[in-house]
Amino acid sequence: GGSNIRVVNCRLSGAAIVGIGFQGPFSNVTITDNYVDGYLGAGTEPSAIGIALASGVASGDTVSDAFVTGNTVYRCAYGITVSGFYDARANNDFTVAALPSAGDSGTVTDAAGTNHVLTATAGPAVATDEFLIGADVNATATNIISAINDPANSFYESVVHAASPGAGAVRLYAVPQGAVGNAFSIATSNGVSINIPSASFAGGIDGSVQGVLVSGNTVTNCAASTLVAPPTFTTADAGAVGIGLAFTRDCRVVDNDVREIGILIDNTGAPVIPSVTGPVENSAGITVWNSTRFAVDRNTVLNTTGTSGDEQRGIYIVKGNEGAEPTFTNEMTDASVCDNKVNWSLEGNFAATPGATYGSYGIQVLTSVIVPGVGGNDSALSFYAVNGLKVCRNEGVRCGGGGIQTTTATRGQFIGLMVDQNVIEDVTSNGIHLEIGALTATSGASGFAQASVSGNNIGGADAGN
Repeated sequence: GGSNIRVVNCRLSGAAIVGIGFQGPFSNVTITDNYVDGYLGAGTEPSAIGIALASGVASGDTVSDAFVTGNTVYRCAYGITVSGFYDARANNDFTVAALPSAGDSGTVTDAAGTNHVLTATAGPAVATDEFLIGADVNATATNIISAINDPANSFYESVVHAASPGAGAVRLYAVPQGAVGNAFSIATSNGVSINIPSASFAGGIDGSVQGVLVSGNTVTNCAASTLVAPPTFTTADAGAVGIGLAFTRDCRVVDNDVREIGILIDNTGAPVIPSVTGPVENSAGITVWNSTRFAVDRNTVLNTTGTSGDEQRGIYIVKGNEGAEPTFTNEMTDASVCDNKVNWSLEGNFAATPGATYGSYGIQVLTSVIVPGVGGNDSALSFYAVNGLKVCRNEGVRCGGGGIQTTTATRGQFIGLMVDQNVIEDVTSNGIHLEIGALTATSGASGFAQASVSGNNIGGADAGN
């Protein structure tokens, strides 16, 4: 770990793992005016991340306040990645060993030292911050969970949520994400009926990377047919990415030039789409996974490509598959994707690359409990929301599948979405498409709320909102 570190004016060739990399804890890092070339020779796919900032494995081992500016990244698998981990909530388990008596209580003490008390009652009436003693220990545990998760009581959304880890047991999750929840504790007035193995909450992790600026970089010809990036980019069908954020807060990707992601150039200048380790070549110019309060603004993304049948996205935003705890709604909040140019044009290496196809989507935003290509590790009782996202004043040209698409899948919701004043030209499918995915009995409030789609200019063979 360290702080106040500068990496300036370095030239690196043949990088096989990482060209320039920092794994936390680090702060106040500057990476500027460097050149990284990840070409490994004819017939060998790139395997390096050009520039990587990543959280460490321990809570608090994050990267914060970093500047990645003015660099050139060429012929890597991933260009520039900023990746953390999920800010896991602290938790604590206890069991109902015997029926409590009316008036027995349990107390949760939060990180500020405030006590929150839940009291047993024999009923039949149940008052605020009470739980009903059940017919047996299993029913009583179920009633405790229901009382804690009842919005009419004082625990839900402010102190703890509850879930069942097994018969007669209760698991409490601190509402605040991260290590702050490790300061929570529980106690009971009846240790015979309520068995608490440990008073302290545990498992809270500060994993996300915070306050990173990625600006003024040039990222070109990064390509790969299989995933080689950090594990927080969890999708088995991913290919290359120009610039990627995963599990970040308050980060900005602005004023970058990202071109020909998915097309590798050998030392003779010949373009090719890699297929050495597999046929899949899904690519994204800029991708953001499970991040919040981010900006992807004023970037140029040109000719992101891959093989026919795969998906290539100019800008790809995903909320989902992060290890979310049961009953919580994890949000991507206050984000902007504005003033970008996402184009496909028959120029440069795109026209000369065998098998190159126009992009599937100019800009795609989705919520998904299951990330494409892998099974999810989220609770079936968790939910997702994209809250306050602005997709404004972008330009998209010749997007093969659609100019702007937002999709909310099972247990996902868009709240306050704004898609305004974008220009979509020469599109062969939907200009702007807001889609609700397949719903199930456990979907919850999936869909859109308070969405604005206005002032857009769309033209093409199948254009429209």
